Amino acid sequence: MDLHISVDWLLELPYWKCRLELKALQKERKHMLDHYNRRIHYLRVSVTDRCNLRCTYCMPEEGITFAKRDQLMSIDEMKRLADILVNKGVDKIRITGGEPFVRKDLMQLLEYLSGLESLREISITTNATLIGPHIDRLEELGIHSINVSMDA
Repeated sequence: MDLHISVDWLLELPYWKCRLELKALQKERKHMLDHYNRRIHYLRVSVTDRCNLRCTYCMPEEGITFAKRDQLMSIDEMKRLADILVNKGVDKIRITGGEPFVRKDLMQLLEYLSGLESLREISITTNATLIGPHIDRLEELGIHSINVSMDA
């Protein structure tokens, strides 16, 4: 039996149910398929909704409501999610935000992900204002795909 889920499946679940569904997912087949029988091999992980800039398209004048800390996944939970989904055939993970580098423990996650043998590519979407101190370490970890978003 193939596992048919949409890419947005985890985002549609309440946080507590997401944990239960991930446990069930561990027992299913090796690869995940979408509703068109295409293999799901790409995961985008938003590590925060915060940013250090106020670009008009994501930070309107009227502001936004940020998630509370206890609503965000911890680094350990993201590591576990990556373990499960890489085991199910995900071979590319893109880290996004807000601005991922505002998260103080981001490098801990990236170091862990770079050690997953079946993970072919780790990429990051960033505004690049906070990346400077991390460039050498990112290169050491083999993270060469960096998408720089610029408000122009």
